[in-house]
This record gives sequence, C-alpha cells and structure tokens, in this order.
Amino acid sequence: MSSNPLNPKIYVAGHQGMVGAAIVRTLEYRHCNKGDNPIRQSCVTLITRTHAELNLVDRAAVCKFFAKEKPNQVYLAAAKVAGKLEPTNEPYAIAKIAGIKLCESYNREYGKSHGIDYRSVMPTNLYSPGDNYHPENSHVIPALIRRFHEAKINNAPSVTVWETGTPKREFLYMDDMARACIHVMNLDKAIYDKYTKPMCSHINIGAGTDLTTRELAEMIKGVVGYQGDIDFDPAKPDGNRRKLMDSRHLSSLDWRPRTGLKDGLIEAYADFVTI
Repeated sequence: MSSNPLNPKIYVAGHQGMVGAAIVRTLEYRHCNKGDNPIRQSCVTLITRTHAELNLVDRAAVCKFFAKEKPNQVYLAAAKVAGKLEPTNEPYAIAKIAGIKLCESYNREYGKSHGIDYRSVMPTNLYSPGDNYHPENSHVIPALIRRFHEAKINNAPSVTVWETGTPKREFLYMDDMARACIHVMNLDKAIYDKYTKPMCSHINIGAGTDLTTRELAEMIKGVVGYQGDIDFDPAKPDGNRRKLMDSRHLSSLDWRPRTGLKDGLIEAYADFVTI
C-alpha cells in the first residue's frame, strides 16, 4: 500500500532483519533529516513489532493491529531464510512469486473500491554489515569475508573457493536496496502503473553491473588484506553462468545505487571484525 500524507505513519514488518533494518535506517534518515534527496514528508512515525509482539501468521492479531494503528504505508520485509540456494532454490522462488501474485490479486480486486495499492520489488543478491557470517550456511560475500579473514589470522598459504571462478554475479548494498524500496513506494501511482502491468507488477532492484566470482574473490582478498593464494575448486558446481537483473525500469525512474561494491565490502568487513 502507498500513501503520501505530510507525516506518514509507516509500519515496517521484519525490522530486526537485514532488509527491514536497512529500510528503518533509510526512512529515519531520508524523511526526518532530509538527506541529499528530500521529499515532501517532513518526518515519519515508524511502527515496529517483534515476532513475540505480533505473529504475522495470526490473522486475528494482524487485523486487530491494523485496525488500531492504521498505518499509511507498510513495508513487508519479514520472512524466513531458507537453506542452500542451489539446487533447492525452487521453494524460495515460489514463495516470492506467490507473494507478488497475491499483491496483484488484491490490487485488481480492491484497488479501485478500497484504494489498495500494493507494490512489489525483486532485489538482486544483497549484502551489508549485519550479514550472516556462519561458516556453513551464509551467502557468498559473508562466506568469503570469513574465509579470507580466518586465513589471514592463521597465516594460511591459500584459500579454496568453490566453483571455477567464471560465473558472473550481481551484488547490491543493502541500504541501496532500502532506498529503492522507499523510492518505489513514494512514486506517483500513475508513474508506477506506467512501468508495470496488472499481471507483472514487480520492479527489479539491481546494481546494473556484475562480475565474475574470481573477480569478487580477488576484491574481498584485497579488502581483508590477505596475502596468500586463491585456489578454485572446479569439482564444485558453478550454478547458473550469469545472474544479472534487468533494472532498466528502476533506472528510468531516476534511481541509482550509491555504494560501489568495493566500498560496500569495506563496510561489511569492518562490521565482521567487530563481531
């Protein structure tokens, strides 16, 4: 849903996760402090609830919450993170598609009669401070940060990286994703409708550029300050050869990422060493 009152009341679901926390940070900075791209709102009233305070699968509790709080805008960033992405990413993809299709159905059924305006975004691979650096179930950037850091501390002669190093991947800093969500939320509805369709309503959020996993490993190695070698293990599967999103719609809507990959990696590594 989307609305533009002078002082909007905004509910962020999942505010303790990486995505939700980034949206909260960006809302506070952009609206109250104006930032470098001020918009019409002078400030916001943020509403958050922990899972213990509000179970989002409890329909009665959710209805009671919305009836009491009456938020003008809602950012739904609450989700359960799956396990490995390859080859078991199908359930994860189905869950995202189901959410988008649910929003489209509500828009078609209640858009005109009740002023419902759900908007969906599809982000590329995300990273930032506060990531999951677990040695077994983290994503590629936090996994490599941990691996290179431990190799540096232990003076290991080399670090082994899965795959051949040739697949290309796209990465976006989390706070840039949060800015994009807020940008999309505050678009005039006529503009949003111009770039979407009733049955294909989401907007991709991506950096617009990609790099090989070898280039990524070399970049993280440099950020960490590891001096040893990198060995690639071709026995491990490469996965898809390339994953670059088409983010031309978002670019046409006057949005660009602000944080370059190297700068973002520096921030992420600085966060990791404080854990």
